[in-house]
Amino acid sequence: AILKAAASWSAVEGADFTLTYAGETKATATGYNGVNEVLFMPKGIQERAAAAQVWYTADQTIVEADIWINEDYQWNATGAPDENEVDLQSALLHEFGHWLILSHSPDAEAVMFSRLRAGALKRQLQPPDEQGIRAIYPQ
Repeated sequence: AILKAAASWSAVEGADFTLTYAGETKATATGYNGVNEVLFMPKGIQERAAAAQVWYTADQTIVEADIWINEDYQWNATGAPDENEVDLQSALLHEFGHWLILSHSPDAEAVMFSRLRAGALKRQLQPPDEQGIRAIYPQ
């Protein structure tokens, strides 16, 4: 699910970047350490389901990005989440958008809309998502 979410962003035509997989992490916490990481962490059910942390220079050059996934939520990677489960690929697709410095979209159909309901699938980038990423990373 994580690799598929990253590949969706990398496949946007007209955008000049690629997210690549470099192997598993042994990290237990996010932090500025020179490595981009995606990891599960206990955060408690009162905290959000997942979040991206991005470190960048004053001119908006990304130098590192991490994503933590709250392991206290019920996750599903099958593509058929129950009403109380969060779809992992959908959530990661959204968080990778933040890695790439996209903000939330007002379009409820967009992956970058601010909320993902439990049980919902948002595994396909929508026109506002693709337009936003092309604007930031034009070819």
